[in-house]
Amino acid sequence: MKTINKKEKFKKLANLRLHNALVCIRRLESLADKRYYDYTHDEIIVINALLKDAIHKVETRYNTSKNKTTKITDKQRPDYFCDEER
Repeated sequence: MKTINKKEKFKKLANLRLHNALVCIRRLESLADKRYYDYTHDEIIVINALLKDAIHKVETRYNTSKNKTTKITDKQRPDYFCDEER
């Protein structure tokens, strides 16, 4: 039985979960097509607020006094995170 270390486990799960999150966000984006969907400005405000709140919670969990970054450039972005987005 193969044992994976914490780093390998993080890479595997982070890539999978990030990919799934991006797919779901793209599905929300497709709802913007007025030919197929009807929505109000208030509904869009709620969706955007919930997404921003979720992102803020993720950032809060990862931010520590030792490891703070404000913007990730392509050079800083690990290769194993959702290559299809590049």
